[in-house]
Amino acid sequence: NEHGAYLNMAYYTKSSGSSTLYLPKTDGSEKSDVLINGNHGIMYIFEDAPENNTIVWSDSSTDTVLMVSGEIDENELINIAINVKTMKNAVFE
Repeated sequence: NEHGAYLNMAYYTKSSGSSTLYLPKTDGSEKSDVLINGNHGIMYIFEDAPENNTIVWSDSSTDTVLMVSGEIDENELINIAINVKTMKNAVFE
């Protein structure tokens, strides 16, 4: 945005083999378990480095692990995560 804040979104499909999920350093964060559309997730909130605020969750219907991070508060992170839609067997050209 105009203030330099960003939003990072990533996804990893479990069925495509082994993947590595890179998270910001989680030391110093407040970690909490969350439910996103009935799926387990973990949220990391940083008081001293809010640009690293992150939520990671899995979508069991599509075997996908998703991540949203950026300088946004926990309510916005959860709201964004809840509104992410995944599609099974999606094809991108």
